[in-house]
Amino acid sequence: MYITNDYETLEDVRDYLMFTYGEVDEELAQERFEGTQSEQHKEHRRKISEYCKSLGNCEEVNIPASHDISDRKPEEFAKEVEKLIGRIK
Repeated sequence: MYITNDYETLEDVRDYLMFTYGEVDEELAQERFEGTQSEQHKEHRRKISEYCKSLGNCEEVNIPASHDISDRKPEEFAKEVEKLIGRIK
């Protein structure tokens, strides 16, 4: 399993900013979200997806958060890991 952490919506960015800073700067939120929509970022995501596919038995999962996914969204992280373990058994 390869877990990515890309923001999928503007609300994902707002949620991250609120968690991290205790407030949302709309200008910063918009800037960060637009960054995820750039061609460079999309190309990066495409390469990650191709890499996962090349491994053969690798699932790509996205949990919109920061780099500390397991701390930031522990329930979602645990759910994905539990699904992986369930498939291995």
